[in-house]
Amino acid sequence: MRMARNPLSRLRQRAGYETAAAAAKALGVSTSWLHQVERGAQSPGPRLLDAMCDLYRVRLALILDAWDIARRRLARNLREAV
Repeated sequence: MRMARNPLSRLRQRAGYETAAAAAKALGVSTSWLHQVERGAQSPGPRLLDAMCDLYRVRLALILDAWDIARRRLARNLREAV
């Protein structure tokens, strides 16, 4: 298994979900929505955060930290692209 560079994707993979599609199905969201959350382009709502904690077997703080890293990376990449 090749580990993802994105911190939320790594949490997903460590929980045994190699693909975002498999995790999205278990979480009850679309694959595209989960991809956007993992990239930091969309904010996960309270229900998704709770489901991610349960599915990935991690604390909320870890999910939020990983999402914040992804969000900051995306913002930096967008600034550099301009």
